[in-house]
Amino acid sequence: MSNNTKKLVNRIILLLICCMFLFSLSGVYGQGTLDPSTIKKPPTLTTEDTQTAIDKVKPIIGYITGIGMAVSVITLVVLGIKYMVGSIEERAEYKKSMLPYLIGAFLVFAISTIVSVIMQFTNELFPTT
Repeated sequence: MSNNTKKLVNRIILLLICCMFLFSLSGVYGQGTLDPSTIKKPPTLTTEDTQTAIDKVKPIIGYITGIGMAVSVITLVVLGIKYMVGSIEERAEYKKSMLPYLIGAFLVFAISTIVSVIMQFTNELFPTT
């Protein structure tokens, strides 16, 4: 490693240590006694609130999944055509670029599936009826 790289790494580590130290501090500035009658309870979520949130999130997840699938398919078609038409050297380059594409496509499909499964589990655990 060069000297500049070592300095940069040291500065990043020092910055992270300072952030960890600052965020771990907590100050308490309370005085006097606490009157229980002044404490307000946080609002509780009702089933209508939960169902409204689910109804708003479902179309967004559907759109994001659809766009991700369309982009993945279009990219795969373009890479396939370039692979078929390209020379031997270009084919070797496309094989190298295929692994990140496959990982990205897998993540697009896997994340949308995982989010749907989590949503189904939470609906089963906390029914909105």
